[in-house]
Amino acid sequence: MSKTELSKEEIYKKEEEVKKGASWFIWIAILSIINSIVIHLNGSLNFIIGLGMTQIVDALSIFQEPGGFNLDKTTGLSIDVLITGVFLLFGYHARQKKAWAFIIGMILYALDGLIFLPVKDFLGFGFHVFALVMIFKGFQAMRVLNKIEVPLIEVNDSVVSGTSSTDSSLFSKQQVTYLECPSCGSELNENFKYCSSCGMRIPE
Repeated sequence: MSKTELSKEEIYKKEEEVKKGASWFIWIAILSIINSIVIHLNGSLNFIIGLGMTQIVDALSIFQEPGGFNLDKTTGLSIDVLITGVFLLFGYHARQKKAWAFIIGMILYALDGLIFLPVKDFLGFGFHVFALVMIFKGFQAMRVLNKIEVPLIEVNDSVVSGTSSTDSSLFSKQQVTYLECPSCGSELNENFKYCSSCGMRIPE
């Protein structure tokens, strides 16, 4: 389906799906660092959406075992911040419709979910699966929007090039009239049939 076949409402819905899917990375990061801070303060609160890898780091920095591999609390929290910061970046770039952010983020979160299986934390594992499904929906919506942006630009370019071949002087800087998209307010060439930002058909 091309963007020219999507209604304004459908495009808006896809945009919202992308944002919701990407926001899961942000919430995962925020709640994971909250889990780490709480456990370092000897609290008992724990969000199941949190990362398993930060919980391992917290265990190594709090529950010291003589002769074992341990981390001091400062180092442990620093690693937690680094890990959650990476997921915040995934969320930011995923909201910008970057496929790599969705893909790498989902792979890492899926691997993180496997951490819960050896300790038989099926609730934590199940919530990871649920979160991955929601993120994947955002990824699918992003693919639809990204695939149809190129054909949309080509439609506008073909209109411009076609008119230019008829009268090359028509598109001189002084003669081109720019309009405003009634939907998103983006500046448009008067010869564009569709808004390159939101996909709305421009009335004749």
